[in-house]
Amino acid sequence: MTPCTTEIAKGIAIDCAHALVKGFTGRALYIPWSVNPTLTINGTNPRVCSAITLGSGVKAKAIYTPLTDPFNGSSVAGNADNGRVMFLKTLAVLIPLHGADNAKDVVEPLMKSAEGGLIIVERKDKRGYGSFVMYGMYDPMKADPSSFSQNETDNGGAASLSFTCTEDYQECNFFDTDYATTKAAFDTLFAAAD
Repeated sequence: MTPCTTEIAKGIAIDCAHALVKGFTGRALYIPWSVNPTLTINGTNPRVCSAITLGSGVKAKAIYTPLTDPFNGSSVAGNADNGRVMFLKTLAVLIPLHGADNAKDVVEPLMKSAEGGLIIVERKDKRGYGSFVMYGMYDPMKADPSSFSQNETDNGGAASLSFTCTEDYQECNFFDTDYATTKAAFDTLFAAAD
């Protein structure tokens, strides 16, 4: 095991009392761009969304990342196909619902959306800044229909679906304040989600 002081010397950890915690809680939100969410972007760092406002009656969709290997088959890979460095972001999610209403209201709209959406994923790391990762903040996350699968014996029968986007920034975050404030903002959106 590597001592925390070694990680500080490498510039990886801030201090031993605030070592990075790896992994994700499993909770995530999908906000379709078709509902025209209003994002408040931090004035000094365009990688940070300080607030999200949804229209009256509009709700985010609750989705989940697989807990055992949340980014299996997923990546944040760099590429320079268009002459500049971009980050290809791929994220696999679970939709743990069954039935015709779920198919009509959640799964099919996710797979058929031409506009795509924004996905916010909750990390286990509880520091506020960086605890909630946003995918699709500048280039909407779009579902890959060929990635859809649903097996009644895996993941409790939840549907599995992968999303991709390509953005200028390696990581974008929801909120830039203390953990309690950031989590409360996420929890408010999550509690109201479909």
